[in-house]
Amino acid sequence: MTPNNDYAFADVIRSIISHSGEQVIQNEEQTIAMFSDLAPQLKRECELLKQFYRCSGPSTFLNARSMPAHQHNAQRKRVAEMLMENYWVAEGAAYYVCEQFWYAVTGQKVQSSHISTESKRAYRQAVALLMEGKDSQAFSFFEKAGAYIPAMLMLAYLNLTKRNAPAKAADLWSKVEATDPATTWITIGQQLDQARMYSEALAYFLAAGQRTHDGYGMFLASKIWVKKGSHGYAVSAIRQSAKMGCTQARAFQDKLAAWPPDVVRSHAYTDETPV
Repeated sequence: MTPNNDYAFADVIRSIISHSGEQVIQNEEQTIAMFSDLAPQLKRECELLKQFYRCSGPSTFLNARSMPAHQHNAQRKRVAEMLMENYWVAEGAAYYVCEQFWYAVTGQKVQSSHISTESKRAYRQAVALLMEGKDSQAFSFFEKAGAYIPAMLMLAYLNLTKRNAPAKAADLWSKVEATDPATTWITIGQQLDQARMYSEALAYFLAAGQRTHDGYGMFLASKIWVKKGSHGYAVSAIRQSAKMGCTQARAFQDKLAAWPPDVVRSHAYTDETPV
């Protein structure tokens, strides 16, 4: 193989596979040597690849291809966290090598899993502004959160409910579904709820209710709104859930509507996991 100064990480791995077959990826020493020969200018990336092997990244990713699509993100995240925790690899570099290697062995480009703390804080601020009735400001902060998936889902929610822009909502949903199918959104929301990331769980439950017309998803969204202390949004969500046929919502909607807003606010959860 001839060295190519224009190669990026994924291109090098794909070239190695094309030249020697996928089985070569299982051989760390041979792959590292070929990587170094093919792209000697990518010294930093070569070091990342060595650490990636120490975390069993190649075998993990090759095996993950046969898993359901909604599990792929979890596998990439697990290896990235091992790189950070065990080998002190910077967060951005850890996710970079995982995303590049995944693309090399699957041909699937993935939305970056590396989201800045600033983006996550912008998202939380947006939810707070939404609860205060400051919809325009909330929209701006959701946009500021960029590729953070909960922000994309909440932008879809606002485009559908506040801006009468269903096409924009559908486009945002489709972008998220490229990595997390809509059928997994309730499960992801439940996991976030258990992790006390209520603001993020809310986005997935609302999206499940809207995208798939799942009354249970909207019912779970109403429960999160209660945890956030928002009576108005909670009542709106539970009524939508009841219209979708959710029996739990039909049984509880009148009781929730009768609660004074001050009571809901006073019982808001204060243990949300910070970002």
